[in-house]
Amino acid sequence: MKNVNNINIICGESENEIFLFFAEFFKSCGIYVIKSVGESYESYQEAEETEGFIPDGVLDIRCGFRWLDERRNDKKKAELLNAVLEKTCAGNAALLDELEQLVTIYVENALVRHNMMERYFYAPDSDRVKQCLSGFCKAYEELRQIERKGKHSRYFTIMCQHKINSLSGKLRKKKEYDGYTLIKEAVQLNEDDSGFIQGYILAGIIADGDLNYLTYSIDFYEKALMRTQEKDPIRAYIFYRKGRYYEKIDHNYEKALEDYRMAYRLSPDNYRALYKVALLELQKGYQQADISCIIKAERNFFRLRDLMLEDIKNHDLEPIQLEYLTKAYKKLYEINDIWLDDKEIARLVLELLGGLDVIINTDTFFDKFFCAEAENERKMLIEHLNINAYKRERLKIVNSSQKDKRNIVYAG
Repeated sequence: MKNVNNINIICGESENEIFLFFAEFFKSCGIYVIKSVGESYESYQEAEETEGFIPDGVLDIRCGFRWLDERRNDKKKAELLNAVLEKTCAGNAALLDELEQLVTIYVENALVRHNMMERYFYAPDSDRVKQCLSGFCKAYEELRQIERKGKHSRYFTIMCQHKINSLSGKLRKKKEYDGYTLIKEAVQLNEDDSGFIQGYILAGIIADGDLNYLTYSIDFYEKALMRTQEKDPIRAYIFYRKGRYYEKIDHNYEKALEDYRMAYRLSPDNYRALYKVALLELQKGYQQADISCIIKAERNFFRLRDLMLEDIKNHDLEPIQLEYLTKAYKKLYEINDIWLDDKEIARLVLELLGGLDVIINTDTFFDKFFCAEAENERKMLIEHLNINAYKRERLKIVNSSQKDKRNIVYAG
């Protein structure tokens, strides 16, 4: 029976919402997701002449697995996910049975939403945190009722416990579950199945979030990396986690930059890795007064926007993409206004910043994902990103420019 430790999900343009629905389920089960738009991951490899990795499973959501109009109908969503599992788990009845037990828990507790929001609280008020915490607590209680757990069910359970701890911390509450025990259980997943390196990665993520075990996480990431194939796409994610460790915990920025660069090299569509590369290049340029590093950073911040161009044109950006886009624009404004003294580019970037509210207000992802709450979500994001401050700054420059022109005419 073939294991499914990773899956390539192929989607079309303007399908971020439906991709997220499937991707968050598989990720919750410890199955690494490889996203490709328009064609399979293997086709991408052939185009780049880097073939050598064949995903365990392939799901083309453009063919037969369309999103439902009844977005709030849990029964319909569960039926859709079960149909997907019958296709992706064909030939492995034990895996199918295990994952089907997790579908209802995932759907009825709205974990697609809570997973996204737990990672990205752009409006971290206590009510939103409590809502997510409640979803993971209910999911965990239901997971406990499963008598015979396979590795994916065990991963799902540990993941829920970790997120309960993380969300409790946001509410300044004591953690519910002992970090050492969770780390030990996550490591055991890999000990029981050497091909399931997600166990080591999960152990590293848990250690990253626990003050008692912060410095242990790098060892788990290294162990996971050692067990990958050279062409395995999950290596990009491991290098990203390593970069984060060296940046946030070890404060070794040279090593962090090296790992972030490797993560981006292995996954050229990874805008988060690219942002980190640009940010650390900029930091290096500031500290060493090295204009070449600053120019590299500028180039990469612009490149980040290019990665999102299709989603921008299709009005299909997720909130986290909008935050990274905004942060990149802010850095570009800073670079050109202060360091490169290119006022024209700085003015153009400021216009892009001031126009982000239009992009957010016309972004259809909010309508499809948040439904009736879309307008409130847009409003909170615009406030969080402080876009109106840049609109006011742009207006001051425009008014100043018009005043200067009037003075020139009067003087003449």
